[in-house]
This record gives sequence, C-alpha cells and structure tokens, in this order.
Amino acid sequence: MSVLGLALYVYTVGLESGPAFFRELRPELAVTAGAVVALVVTAVAVGLLGNRVFGISGPDLAGGFAGIGTTTLGLAAAQAASADPAQPAVGYAIGYPLAVVVTILFIAVRWWPGRRDPGEPDSAPDRSAALPGVRRPDLGLRLPAERVLAVRSEAAGGPADQRAAELRADGPGARLLGQSRPRTMGLLAGYVGNRAITAYANTRSSDARVSTGYSTLFALAILVKIVCIQPIVGL
Repeated sequence: MSVLGLALYVYTVGLESGPAFFRELRPELAVTAGAVVALVVTAVAVGLLGNRVFGISGPDLAGGFAGIGTTTLGLAAAQAASADPAQPAVGYAIGYPLAVVVTILFIAVRWWPGRRDPGEPDSAPDRSAALPGVRRPDLGLRLPAERVLAVRSEAAGGPADQRAAELRADGPGARLLGQSRPRTMGLLAGYVGNRAITAYANTRSSDARVSTGYSTLFALAILVKIVCIQPIVGL
C-alpha cells in the first residue's frame, strides 16, 4: 500500500506541476538552475557539518534534509536506504516544521510591491488607478496612499521620484531572483515543497503567479532532494 500511495503521489505531482514546469523552463532557466545548485550545496553542508562536526548519523541527517525539504518521497527514500527506518523519521519530524515556519516568516517579513516577471510583455498594466489600501486582484498589489501619486506621475510620463523608485523596489528575495513578489513567494514555496506555504502566500496576494512559481520548482526540487538524500544516508 505504501508503494501504491507514493506512486499516486508522484502521478498527481506530475499532473499538477508538469505543464507549468515545461512552460516556464526557458524563461526561468536561471532560477531553476540556481535552485538545483542551492539544494546540492545545502545537502553537502548538511552532510559534512552534521556528520563530521556534530557527529550526527547519516540516516538522521537524511531525514532532517528531507524534513527541511518537506518531501515525503525524500523521507521514504531515506527510510528505504536506512537499516532503521525510525532514524530518518526523527530527523524529518525536526526539520519539517522549522522549514515551514521559517519560510512563512520570510514571506511575511516584507510586503513586496509587484514588478514584471521575465518573459512578460513590456507593456505593464496601468497602476495609476490603484486606490490607497485597496487590493487589486488583477495586479496582485495593495498600494499605500503615499505611493499612489508617485505611480500616477510615472504613468503620465513625468520624472520618477524616490517614491516611484520605492514602488519598483522589491523585497530582498524578489530583487535577488529578478521576479515579481507573487512569483517569488510561489518559487519559495515550490523550493521548500510545501502547500501550506503556498496557501499562506495566496492570502498575501490574489495572483495566479503564486501557483505558477510553485509549480516551476516543486517537481524538480523533489527529484533533486531524493538524489541528494542517497549519499547522506551512507555517512
């Protein structure tokens, strides 16, 4: 039954994330490659530091890595490769809630204004009609009152002042990835691999790009995590 359950899980992941992954592969190639590198570096750090510095066994570390990646398939892979399936489960139980809480807190720290994503047309929607404190579901934005005049000035072709520049500035994660705020939140949720993070991100922004970003990294991240878990178990 466990094998059947995992097979159905993989099947549903493919149905949900497959189309978006291939559609976004080219415009998001840099982000996708960066996510793979980050996961591999994290696995190396967990393995080397945990085993050689802190003396933690490989199965415990593999479970912890699966936990911070919130991947059930990763936990199953760690248990299958371990002599004692209970060891990876302990590490998973510790890492899982930490990863979810830390990611949600990171998303909640700063309200990221929107910007255009890679691959989108140059013509952006008219943001000058946005009212103070009112959510624009079509834009995924909530503009404070002090930024509305700056946006109107920019839309009219006037010089962009400091407030207009502030509008275009994203949070630290969005600036680093070169993405809009909604897609950045989705990418973070997909990288960690947890639907609870996506659900929270959707409460912060009613934008389809959250789900698109999630699907872009979710399936690939699971595969990379499973591959990285194999050498960690043997430590």
